[in-house]
Amino acid sequence: MFKDNFHSNPSQLFDFAWDKLKLATTDYKSNFRNVAVSTVMKNFPSSRIMVLREVNLEEKSFIFFTDSKSNKYDVIIKNSHSSLLFWDSKSKLQIRINGNIYIIDDSKKWWNKLKEKSQMQYGSLPIPSTQIKESSSFELKSSFSRFAVLKFLSIDIDILDVSNKYNKRAFFESENNWVGSWVVP
Repeated sequence: MFKDNFHSNPSQLFDFAWDKLKLATTDYKSNFRNVAVSTVMKNFPSSRIMVLREVNLEEKSFIFFTDSKSNKYDVIIKNSHSSLLFWDSKSKLQIRINGNIYIIDDSKKWWNKLKEKSQMQYGSLPIPSTQIKESSSFELKSSFSRFAVLKFLSIDIDILDVSNKYNKRAFFESENNWVGSWVVP
């Protein structure tokens, strides 16, 4: 048995993690800004890095963007089960979250916040995943009609802190009103 005062209870670790997640939406250098988002495609996990756009602590939700012609868009429509993986090498903190991801209708609000360069990522011709002869054989176009906003709603959260001599891990569930418990790392 060991004793330290850093994150002496699961709720302190939970609050620390959410502070880091919230900061990632404004700090472009945050390790939590680029998230591994996993969905289920043809009975296999399918992961990709996506940019975290918003964190809502009350809802335990996250916002991401995608092109409505991308494979992931179709995958999400068929099966919303998904997970997020965050790793911050500076604070040595890993966060794994299971939940469901949905397409939401509030895209105009988000589109207007994007810079023109970012808007060009939604509307490529040909569409994403189309085979091309050369790496540059496509055109970037801005297309609001292809811009989609994704909202991830958390079901459970697993936080691992490896910053000290002894690792700490806590697990939280929506069913338990996000009251956490320590678990063996």
